[in-house]
Amino acid sequence: MPVSLETYFVQGSYQKILTQQQNVPLQAYHFFIDKFVDAIRYEIARSAERSYESLRLSDMQKIFMINDKDQMIAFCKANDHKDRIGWEINGDRLHFVRERKEVAEIPNIKMTNRMLEYATELNRII
Repeated sequence: MPVSLETYFVQGSYQKILTQQQNVPLQAYHFFIDKFVDAIRYEIARSAERSYESLRLSDMQKIFMINDKDQMIAFCKANDHKDRIGWEINGDRLHFVRERKEVAEIPNIKMTNRMLEYATELNRII
Protein backbone atom coordinates (compact mmCIF):
# COMPACT_ATOMS: atom_id res chain seq x y z
CA MET A 1 0.00 0.00 0.00
CA PRO A 2 2.75 2.60 0.77
CA VAL A 3 4.26 2.00 -2.68
CA SER A 4 0.91 2.59 -4.38
CA LEU A 5 0.48 5.80 -2.35
CA GLU A 6 3.81 7.09 -3.57
CA THR A 7 2.90 6.17 -7.16
CA TYR A 8 -0.43 8.00 -6.88
CA PHE A 9 1.33 11.04 -5.40
CA VAL A 10 3.93 11.20 -8.19
CA GLN A 11 1.22 10.78 -10.84
CA GLY A 12 -0.92 13.47 -9.25
CA SER A 13 -3.81 11.06 -8.62
CA TYR A 14 -4.76 12.73 -5.37
CA GLN A 15 -8.30 11.38 -5.36
CA LYS A 16 -6.94 7.83 -5.25
CA ILE A 17 -4.95 8.67 -2.12
CA LEU A 18 -8.09 9.97 -0.46
CA THR A 19 -9.91 6.79 -1.44
CA GLN A 20 -7.10 4.79 0.14
CA GLN A 21 -7.52 6.90 3.28
CA GLN A 22 -10.95 5.34 3.81
CA ASN A 23 -9.85 1.76 3.03
CA VAL A 24 -6.79 1.20 5.21
CA PRO A 25 -5.97 -2.42 6.05
CA LEU A 26 -4.17 -1.54 9.32
CA GLN A 27 -4.46 1.35 11.75
CA ALA A 28 -0.72 2.05 11.34
CA TYR A 29 -1.29 3.15 7.73
CA HIS A 30 -3.30 6.19 8.86
CA PHE A 31 -0.04 7.93 9.76
CA PHE A 32 1.33 7.58 6.22
CA ILE A 33 -1.91 8.52 4.51
CA ASP A 34 -2.32 11.59 6.71
CA LYS A 35 1.20 12.69 5.77
CA PHE A 36 0.41 12.24 2.07
CA VAL A 37 -2.83 14.21 2.41
CA ASP A 38 -0.94 17.04 4.16
CA ALA A 39 1.68 17.05 1.38
CA ILE A 40 -1.04 17.12 -1.28
CA ARG A 41 -2.82 20.03 0.36
CA TYR A 42 0.46 21.92 0.72
CA GLU A 43 1.24 21.53 -2.99
CA ILE A 44 -2.28 22.53 -4.01
CA ALA A 45 -2.10 25.55 -1.67
CA ARG A 46 1.12 26.80 -3.26
CA SER A 47 -0.40 26.45 -6.74
CA ALA A 48 -3.71 28.09 -5.77
CA GLU A 49 -2.12 31.14 -4.21
CA ARG A 50 -0.08 31.77 -7.33
CA SER A 51 -2.96 31.08 -9.73
CA TYR A 52 -5.82 33.02 -8.15
CA GLU A 53 -6.34 36.33 -6.41
CA SER A 54 -9.29 34.94 -4.46
CA LEU A 55 -11.51 31.85 -4.24
CA ARG A 56 -14.84 31.06 -2.60
CA LEU A 57 -14.48 29.01 0.57
CA SER A 58 -16.87 26.38 -0.80
CA ASP A 59 -14.61 25.98 -3.84
CA MET A 60 -11.58 25.80 -1.58
CA GLN A 61 -13.20 22.96 0.35
CA LYS A 62 -13.58 21.00 -2.90
CA ILE A 63 -10.06 21.79 -4.07
CA PHE A 64 -8.45 20.81 -0.78
CA MET A 65 -10.83 17.91 -0.21
CA ILE A 66 -11.93 19.18 3.21
CA ASN A 67 -15.53 18.49 4.24
CA ASP A 68 -15.87 20.65 7.35
CA LYS A 69 -15.96 24.48 7.06
CA ASP A 70 -14.25 24.93 10.45
CA GLN A 71 -11.47 22.60 9.34
CA MET A 72 -11.15 24.67 6.15
CA ILE A 73 -10.81 27.89 8.14
CA ALA A 74 -8.17 26.27 10.37
CA PHE A 75 -6.31 25.13 7.23
CA CYS A 76 -6.41 28.71 5.89
CA LYS A 77 -5.01 30.10 9.13
CA ALA A 78 -2.24 27.51 9.11
CA ASN A 79 -1.19 28.54 5.59
CA ASP A 80 -1.37 32.29 6.21
CA HIS A 81 1.89 34.00 5.22
CA LYS A 82 3.68 30.87 4.06
CA ASP A 83 5.94 31.80 1.15
CA ARG A 84 5.19 35.50 1.89
CA ILE A 85 1.57 35.26 0.74
CA GLY A 86 -1.21 36.15 3.17
CA TRP A 87 -4.54 34.31 3.28
CA GLU A 88 -7.38 36.60 4.34
CA ILE A 89 -10.99 35.47 4.71
CA ASN A 90 -13.54 38.16 3.81
CA GLY A 91 -17.10 36.91 3.91
CA ASP A 92 -17.30 33.71 1.90
CA ARG A 93 -14.07 34.35 -0.05
CA LEU A 94 -10.42 33.68 0.64
CA HIS A 95 -8.08 36.35 -0.74
CA PHE A 96 -4.42 35.74 -1.44
CA VAL A 97 -2.46 38.86 -0.54
CA ARG A 98 1.03 38.99 -1.96
CA GLU A 99 3.68 41.01 -0.17
CA ARG A 100 5.28 43.69 -2.28
CA LYS A 101 9.04 43.68 -2.50
CA GLU A 102 10.97 46.82 -3.23
CA VAL A 103 13.18 46.38 -6.22
CA ALA A 104 16.78 47.18 -5.48
CA GLU A 105 18.29 49.66 -7.87
CA ILE A 106 21.10 48.36 -10.04
CA PRO A 107 24.16 50.58 -9.64
CA ASN A 108 24.61 50.93 -13.40
CA ILE A 109 26.60 54.19 -13.36
CA LYS A 110 29.00 52.86 -10.74
CA MET A 111 29.44 49.62 -12.69
CA THR A 112 30.00 51.49 -15.95
CA ASN A 113 32.67 53.70 -14.38
CA ARG A 114 34.42 50.69 -12.87
CA MET A 115 34.40 48.86 -16.24
CA LEU A 116 35.89 51.93 -17.93
CA GLU A 117 38.62 52.05 -15.28
CA TYR A 118 39.41 48.37 -15.90
CA ALA A 119 39.48 48.96 -19.66
CA THR A 120 41.82 51.93 -19.21
CA GLU A 121 44.16 49.89 -16.97
CA LEU A 122 44.16 47.01 -19.47
CA ASN A 123 44.97 49.45 -22.26
CA ARG A 124 47.94 50.79 -20.27
CA ILE A 125 49.23 47.27 -19.65
CA ILE A 126 48.96 46.28 -23.29
